[in-house]
Amino acid sequence: MLGPPLRHALLLLPTVIFARPGPALGQLHGDFLRIGARDINKGEFGFPNHLTPLKEYQQALEMDVRIQRQVDKSGNAELTGYVGRLAEQIQRRSDLKGPLWLRLTRSQEHLAFSTLAGRAYIDEKLVRIAENESQLAGAIAHEVAHLAARHGAENISRMRLLDANPSGFLTLLRPCLTIGNPFTSGGTDGFWQAVCYFNEIEADELATQYLWNSGFDPEGLLNLLSVLQDHNWLDAPPGPSQTSSHPPISVRQKRIRIQLKKLPGLEAARLDSSDFQEAREQTRANGVPLSRK
Repeated sequence: MLGPPLRHALLLLPTVIFARPGPALGQLHGDFLRIGARDINKGEFGFPNHLTPLKEYQQALEMDVRIQRQVDKSGNAELTGYVGRLAEQIQRRSDLKGPLWLRLTRSQEHLAFSTLAGRAYIDEKLVRIAENESQLAGAIAHEVAHLAARHGAENISRMRLLDANPSGFLTLLRPCLTIGNPFTSGGTDGFWQAVCYFNEIEADELATQYLWNSGFDPEGLLNLLSVLQDHNWLDAPPGPSQTSSHPPISVRQKRIRIQLKKLPGLEAARLDSSDFQEAREQTRANGVPLSRK
């Protein structure tokens, strides 16, 4: 997420997690030639997901109702259509199973976030802030990656399993420690920080792969992070029912660069388009802010 991950109301437990992190610079999903045919939700880097598709869908609908009470829907049909078409291009070349429901919002404090069952939310400000189409595509790909990896559903499962077995921190956290993240202690807070750290790193890697697989400049997300930092957006307030725990920008960029080195080059990567520049001009004309106040 470009906005922080979901907050979970759990009882703080005096549990300390000690574990030896795995390789800090390794890939989580090296089989990028099988995007769409691979299963990124099982094995060492997956997590047992105990939500049925129906339960996940129902949970997403309930969350969507709450979110719509907190954000304003964009009234710009042309802009909504453009962002939706861009998202569809990325979704078709991703690991996301099932449809993508993308809502374009206006003037929310957070730029982009996703929940589960294909629900993603992008603010008009991202169209204004991104300098080219590949950067906007990078933001969308990041949210598609969260959905493809089922991070929202996994975290709900973790929360329920922790309620049932409060001493099972290490078992539930083990996949998240394979990337050498620093949150290996601190009870419940440390647990969720570790989970969220892993989720962001995984989403960045998958998003970079999806950009490459869709024919966009695979550096789109990498460059967008620098732009967001320049405009003071990386410390933006969390989204609805969220809390901040993103990895440092330097860590995210370092790992994205490692991923970029592993991807084959593209003969003609798509950097920008006239459609994007027209959409960006619309947001400028409508007074959408560039920097966070």
